[in-house]
Amino acid sequence: MYITTKLTSPFVSHDMQSVVDFCDRAIWLKDGEIVSDGISKDVVSLYNSFVHQQMKVCRGLTSVS
Repeated sequence: MYITTKLTSPFVSHDMQSVVDFCDRAIWLKDGEIVSDGISKDVVSLYNSFVHQQMKVCRGLTSVS
């Protein structure tokens, strides 16, 4: 007989692949506010898009909208 227990454990990382590998769900916080909360792969995708856009802005390749 096996007993399955779901556990919640905080996992804080800037390694997005580890977040996808180890977590079913993720919460992206920015300035103390929740930007996204959901399936880790989806949240990481949104975060990566945001970071990519910010890098373009910093390099002067696009303007902030």
